Amino acid sequence: MDMRTPRATRSDRAAQSPSGRAGSDADEVSRRLLLALEHAGHLLPAQGPITVFVHHNTLHAFEDHDFEEALAISAGVFGCERYLEETTYLRELERGRIRRADVRAVVRASLGA
Repeated sequence: MDMRTPRATRSDRAAQSPSGRAGSDADEVSRRLLLALEHAGHLLPAQGPITVFVHHNTLHAFEDHDFEEALAISAGVFGCERYLEETTYLRELERGRIRRADVRAVVRASLGA
């Protein structure tokens, strides 16, 4: 029969202070950190690292907003730009990664032509 002490669960660890003292500043820091991690978890993809390509909507946490609004909110949350810089698009156009025919087709479709 194994008489070792059972491992503490996440809730056990959250209830204990790192210093072993109840009600310490460390308890409050641990509690706030746990809450922040749980909140951040809602913004992150559910799956872990993948070995093959699988589409994932990185804006899934903002699906209740219009696309442009979701971009604006997520840019603030994640500290990123919504779009590449214009010079990047122009460079990719010159490099052939973006095709002029595709740009013309999108412009025509947007104008209803």
